[in-house]
Amino acid sequence: SGGDDIPLDPATILSDWSTPECKALLERALFGLASYGRVRFHHRSVVEYLAAERIKILLTRGMTTKALKRLLFVETKEKTIVRPSKRPIAGWLALTENMIFEMLRDHEPAVLLTEGDPESLLLSQRTQALCSYVERYSKGGWRGLSVPHIQIHRFASPELSTEIKRLWVQGIQNPEVREILLNLIEVGRITECLDIAHTVALDIRASHSERLAAIEALAMSDDSRLNIITSGIAGNVKLWPDDLARGVMLKLFPRHLTVACLCQILKRLEVQKRVIGGLNWQFPRLVAGSDLDVPTLEALRDGLSDLVSTGLKWQDKWPHVISNRSDLCCALAATCVRGFNTGPAVDWLRASALALRLHHRDDGSDEAYPQLRKLLAELPAGRNAQLFWAEDALIQSIHPTANARDRY
Repeated sequence: SGGDDIPLDPATILSDWSTPECKALLERALFGLASYGRVRFHHRSVVEYLAAERIKILLTRGMTTKALKRLLFVETKEKTIVRPSKRPIAGWLALTENMIFEMLRDHEPAVLLTEGDPESLLLSQRTQALCSYVERYSKGGWRGLSVPHIQIHRFASPELSTEIKRLWVQGIQNPEVREILLNLIEVGRITECLDIAHTVALDIRASHSERLAAIEALAMSDDSRLNIITSGIAGNVKLWPDDLARGVMLKLFPRHLTVACLCQILKRLEVQKRVIGGLNWQFPRLVAGSDLDVPTLEALRDGLSDLVSTGLKWQDKWPHVISNRSDLCCALAATCVRGFNTGPAVDWLRASALALRLHHRDDGSDEAYPQLRKLLAELPAGRNAQLFWAEDALIQSIHPTANARDRY
């Protein structure tokens, strides 16, 4: 079969197809054009699936089990492993070939979770695969294990609850394996295992990634205990360190976290230096991309305005207006863009003036500011005058003796 970088000539491969039939096939999204009438598969997974299908045809034509084992597996240091290049093919074959499934289960169960289509495995096979995976990798510390999220979706099922609880009670040292089980509880909405998630969420000894996975599991199933957890984050720094509190806030807002609770958490967080992927980058994008109704936008505007106004003061050098929480001004700007035309103009103009006055390129994401400036530049004369006086009142409240040049 052709690899990712090997173009295929349809006329050579499909010699018994008519030209219209070939054209209709090649117009499918599976293919991309190469050169000289040749094509490529868009993704290697298609090639791997077709290779597995080809092997199944060869099996019907007399390919021996011994030959198949030689093709897929190799003995090394008294262990049986899957040839690295054949792992995806083995994953696809395991769906229909019991011998392949059993060898993977007994020697490399990770392949059953990470390759092929785990959703097509029988429930009994998924249970065996999960049991083998956990028992094989649960001891010891970090191993670099991971299961693609799409495969977690395919593998997860409420019927796995009994096995997950049994494995958890036995004790799992490896944090990655524990996190994978928590991901299964989340994606599969396995309500019978939510007590596990609740315990992990409140376990100060667990890693932050585990606790976040547990919080997401509770949120996915709308567990009522989530409200008690979120209401305690603002006041318990020992149980909820800043990094973890930021992660929970970004995971739960706006669906599972009220604006009032959000602002309480933001108030207790220490100001974070500019970090790519940090709160001052992610939060404005969360606001811009979330489905927020008008009351939520207005509450968020007022809450962020109050926080940003903390320590608001004037200094002689530029920038003249500074705040202890200028790290939140980008989120305030994003909020203003979302809600600019949804309510009383003066309130949004006042918040916009505050966000613009405190804007500094080192504070975080700048994406909302061009949009906000464009909205303000297109204001009609009456609202433009309101913006002028809103900004004037802001400067006067900070530094009444500031001259006109400094103000504007």
